[in-house]
Amino acid sequence: MKNKRAKTRRVSGLKIWCLHGLAGLATVLPVTAYDEIHRYRPILFFSESRLSRDALMSLKAQADHGSASKAYNACGNKVPLADIFGDAYHEKIALIGTKNMPPPCTNFAQRLTFTELILTWSQNFARGFFVSCYIPFRTIHLYNFPQITPYNPLQQHESMLRGMGDFACSMGWAYNCEDTEKIDFIDVAMQIGIALPTSKPTLGNDLFDINLGYEGKTGCFFIMDGACGIFDWLTFGAHLQGLFFEHQAIHHTVLTDEAPASSISTCLPSKRDSAWGVGAYGKADHLILGFSGTLAYSFTYQGPQIWNFNQLMPDQLQRLAAWSMHVIHVELDYDLATYSNPYAPSIGIAYNKAVAGTNVFDTSLWGGIAEFTMLFTF
Repeated sequence: MKNKRAKTRRVSGLKIWCLHGLAGLATVLPVTAYDEIHRYRPILFFSESRLSRDALMSLKAQADHGSASKAYNACGNKVPLADIFGDAYHEKIALIGTKNMPPPCTNFAQRLTFTELILTWSQNFARGFFVSCYIPFRTIHLYNFPQITPYNPLQQHESMLRGMGDFACSMGWAYNCEDTEKIDFIDVAMQIGIALPTSKPTLGNDLFDINLGYEGKTGCFFIMDGACGIFDWLTFGAHLQGLFFEHQAIHHTVLTDEAPASSISTCLPSKRDSAWGVGAYGKADHLILGFSGTLAYSFTYQGPQIWNFNQLMPDQLQRLAAWSMHVIHVELDYDLATYSNPYAPSIGIAYNKAVAGTNVFDTSLWGGIAEFTMLFTF
C-alpha cells in the first residue's frame, strides 16, 4: 500500500495549491549546513528531504531563543563557560594582555543569551531541480566575557552583537520514488551552495569564537538527505553535510609585545577549518489529527581555527581548539491548512539541545516555526 502522501502528491487542478492541506505533509526546508555551525549554539533540525514536484515553492520563518552558562571542555566534562578551554587557555589569554595580569574570567560568572530569526525560501523547477536562499538575523548577549578592544584590552563586561548572519544560497536536486511495494516511498535530495560573508566582521569575541557569522569568510557547502516511509505515517531519514572555508586575511584586534597595555587593529592571515555533520531522525506524520512529531539526533565537528599572530609571538600560531557537539532535536507541528482554507501555514515548536561534546557551549534553543508551501502551475 502506498503512503497517503505519495497518493495525494499526484493530485492537481488548482492554479495555486497549498501542499500541506491536500498532501498532509510539512515540507521542511533544509538549513543546517548554512550559517548555523558554531560552537556556541546547537544546529537546528536538518529536516526532511525536499519533494521533487515541479513548481513547488516554500517559505519558512523560524525564531529561536536560548542561553548557556555551562560548557563542555576538551574532556567532555560540563564546566563553567570560563573553563571551556582549561587553565592553559587562561594562561594564553593572560599572555595576550599585560604580563602581570591574572588569568581573566576566574571570578566572574559568564553567560550567553542567543536570539535569532531565520527566513528561508525554496523554489522547485522541473525534473527535481530547485534553489534555496537563507537569511539569518541574530542578537547575542555576552556577560563577563573577556574581549580585546582598542580601548580596554581584555575587558570583562556585558556586550551585545546584533545584525545579519551570513546569507546562503544553494541549488539542488530531489528525487521521490513512490513505485514501491514493501515501503511507502523513498526520497533523496542533494544540494551544493555558498555562504556569503554578509555578517559584521571582527566585531565578535575572537577569544571564544562568538560571532554573528563566519567572520568575513566565504564558505562552500553540500547537503545530502535521504528518507523512507512505512505504515502510512512513519518516516525515517538520514543526513550528511560539509562546510568548507577559503583561506584569507581578515582584521583582528590584537595586542603588541611593545605595548602590552594597548592594542591595534591589523589584518592577519586566518584559517577556519572545515565542518562536518551527520544525523538521523524519525517522524510520526499526522498521527493525531493534524499533529506531527519528530525526534532527531545530530553530530557536528569542526577543526581548529588558526590565526598567525606574528606580531604577538613571532613564528608561532594562536589556535582555537577543534570542537564537536551532540544535539537532540524535538519538533511538534500542526497543519492548519484544509480544503476550505488551503493557504493556512503549518506551525510548530522546536527544541534543540546540546547534550554532549568537546569545547562547546551547553546551549538550549526553543523556537517557533511557520511555513507556507504552495504549488504554482503556469
